[in-house]
Amino acid sequence: MYLNVAPEVLRAGLSAAVLVARDLGDARQSPALVAYRRQAAQQLAARWKNRSVSSDGVLAEHRRLAGGESTATERLLGGVRRQRDLPAGSALADCCNIVAGRTLLCVRAVAAPKPDSLSLRADGSYEGSGGQAPAELPERATEALVLLHGNRLLPAATLLKGAWLLAELLETLCGSHAELVDFFEGQATGEPPAPAPAMSFETFQRLALCKGTVLAASAHPSLSGLAVVALRAASETRALAPASVLAQQLVGAAVLAATGLHPLTVGGERHSDYLLTVRGPSGAEPLRVEAHGSIPDGARLY
Repeated sequence: MYLNVAPEVLRAGLSAAVLVARDLGDARQSPALVAYRRQAAQQLAARWKNRSVSSDGVLAEHRRLAGGESTATERLLGGVRRQRDLPAGSALADCCNIVAGRTLLCVRAVAAPKPDSLSLRADGSYEGSGGQAPAELPERATEALVLLHGNRLLPAATLLKGAWLLAELLETLCGSHAELVDFFEGQATGEPPAPAPAMSFETFQRLALCKGTVLAASAHPSLSGLAVVALRAASETRALAPASVLAQQLVGAAVLAATGLHPLTVGGERHSDYLLTVRGPSGAEPLRVEAHGSIPDGARLY
């Protein structure tokens, strides 16, 4: 574990995650990454064309936590709205910017410190050992920590999807390796959740959303903020979800899962399935499949 999150920070609704990115190279000129970054920028520019960045609820909450200062995510989206492009940087910076823009999470890459040496503070900033700020990432670093966090308006499911997307981008477009090493789920605060991040039709088409029946569910053995849900779909599989889903009666429930995703490494194991959830009063709740007639496990649903 690299990150510490105090109970009072979790009670305030802040969820946080840490990815370790290894084998970093400067893939800035990779045609695939450049094309993906430009496509993401165009989609974000269209989304924010007629919307105010400064008055968005999630970004305003980030700003409130930071004492009135705009965050890097807010400044990033302001630039996209004006210029219709994301700033070009290193491969890691490009991937972090894409994830921040799409999810509204705060995403930051820092030099990899010793384990258990970083803390997330209530204002959304990070503190290293000795009260110092985390070390900046050297220009030619081959390994980095990527810190992601939300606020009380962003459910932990958004954090998990953001970390998953970042790992996929690093591994498929940059030739790096990524592992989710920390995941903390903030407590539900009763606030209505922010609208889900916009998804392109092309991305939706690529998702395999399948009906499954829950066989068992338990806390993840390595990361207490995650749950592992055993499902019977086309075959038996294990899906990840925020840990608060365990408060629900899951066994025997018909649920919706995204299967066959790019594998996410957690605790040395690769996971390709994700349980779709919505945020309820006490945290994550599974998206249940309710329909007349029998829908077989593994059936693909849209």
